[in-house]
Amino acid sequence: RKESSAASDVYKRQALVNIANECTQHGDECIDHCIELFKSGDTTVAKCAETVNEMIVMCHALAKMGTYQSEQLVAVAKICIDVCQVCADECGKHSKHPQCKACEESCLECIEECKKIV
Repeated sequence: RKESSAASDVYKRQALVNIANECTQHGDECIDHCIELFKSGDTTVAKCAETVNEMIVMCHALAKMGTYQSEQLVAVAKICIDVCQVCADECGKHSKHPQCKACEESCLECIEECKKIV
């Protein structure tokens, strides 16, 4: 029984690392899109860029800590839930842009994975 629990923990941690990395990738794509809009004078996504930037930092930390089984993983996951929710809420306002929609969706998935370990 203990082995299956340990295997389950490894699986949960790997799923968390995977979605955190996906979040950072989609976040980078969203930021790149925001920069292109800024160049054309469109600043309607400025708040989106700010929240995505914060999410990228947190999800990068989450993935790193998950990879090496940090004792602080649960604490970071708790914070990541809040940061990803703010990001998803903001990106959701711009979901007509595929980059924002993908970022929003990966943040919502990350929240669900975080909740599994918190």
